[in-house]
Amino acid sequence: MAEKKKVWCVADSACALGEGILWDPTRGRLYWFDIQRAQMCSCAADGADFFRVDLPRRISAAALAKNGLFAVAADYGFGVYSPQQNRFRRWREIAPGATDMRTNDGRADPHGAFWFGTMENTETAPAGAIYRVSPNEKVRLKIPNITIPNAIAFSPAGDAMYWTDSPEQTIWRCDLSPRGDISNRRVFASLRGKPQVPDGAIVDAMGFLWNAEWDGGRVVRYAPDGGVDRVVNLPVSRPTCPVFGGQELSVIYVSSAREGLTVAELREQPQAGGVFAFNAPPGSAPPVFG
Repeated sequence: MAEKKKVWCVADSACALGEGILWDPTRGRLYWFDIQRAQMCSCAADGADFFRVDLPRRISAAALAKNGLFAVAADYGFGVYSPQQNRFRRWREIAPGATDMRTNDGRADPHGAFWFGTMENTETAPAGAIYRVSPNEKVRLKIPNITIPNAIAFSPAGDAMYWTDSPEQTIWRCDLSPRGDISNRRVFASLRGKPQVPDGAIVDAMGFLWNAEWDGGRVVRYAPDGGVDRVVNLPVSRPTCPVFGGQELSVIYVSSAREGLTVAELREQPQAGGVFAFNAPPGSAPPVFG
């Protein structure tokens, strides 16, 4: 059921493709990435002290790591990045020279591993995959033949993984072991035949999954059995990725995109590409990689 919930714009960042939004509780800041422009944006929970910086690589997703660093998916590989120094401490390409590929969605799991997806730049062929980076930084291919990987998320206990191949309009759920083994893949939710497309996702402390719907202009909360629990409408049509943040982890922040919108559409949604927020049941503390 659609919910008339107060939604506010935290940062009018006008990202072409805002993605990978991350809450850092130590710094009390949000970080998100404009993939196409290779930029990182950041602000406080209330939108104060906003800044934008050009990046050495196109980061698409990030997780907290030790010593104030971030584990990131970028270009076509994995790295450990220092937001203070704006440089990579370590970097590993999956396939050197693969300029037609890039990373997309990603998130850390409760066991300390980092998962991320890859895709072809044209977004038309199932040439991508989902990879797992173990705490000792070994990269393993886990799910092949994906066109646009999204909705990578994990249950609070770390016993379930969610993901989608966005053009398939299906969110999958798999059983997950502490070692990163996945099994028992089944359909969690299907949007087939609908105009909206599942994008990024996060799971709250009660085990409900919140999914941003590209071209749906909303975030949908799914119960653990896959049923729709509530719908929060946003003032932009292309939300991309949600995250829990704020002191009590009781606010959902959502990045969004301007990419592909017409002049008329941008006139109707001038804050497209910004970050929006609404109050929600609390999430869990963000996992740390390593």
